[in-house]
Amino acid sequence: MSGSQSGFTYGQILTQVRTIVQDQATPYRYQDAELYFALTEAMADARALRPDLFLAMGLDTTPFLVTSALANAQFPIAWQYVPAFIDYVIGRAESRDDTYTDDSRAATFMGRFVQRLTGMAGAAR
Repeated sequence: MSGSQSGFTYGQILTQVRTIVQDQATPYRYQDAELYFALTEAMADARALRPDLFLAMGLDTTPFLVTSALANAQFPIAWQYVPAFIDYVIGRAESRDDTYTDDSRAATFMGRFVQRLTGMAGAAR
């Protein structure tokens, strides 16, 4: 693939999240708005950890809110980092759902986000 684009859309990333957390039947446990907001948070945390991933967009680009309006838009980060963003959204979703939460599972996904971006173990936020 050329440039920094992943070949994935924002919507495809959320589809992968829903598959992993087994939330594919409506009514969803995790609303689209909640998952898109978690993806927004993932972008902010990734920019803090790895600003170089955002060079193609321009480091001075104003941060934006990821919403369902971007579902078919190209995800702007290189394909090899997409699993990190999936991990982040899963970790955020599971940490917010009291009924289905498993804190160690949520923490594992958040730690994997950092590890996949930096190559070092750690915890996000």
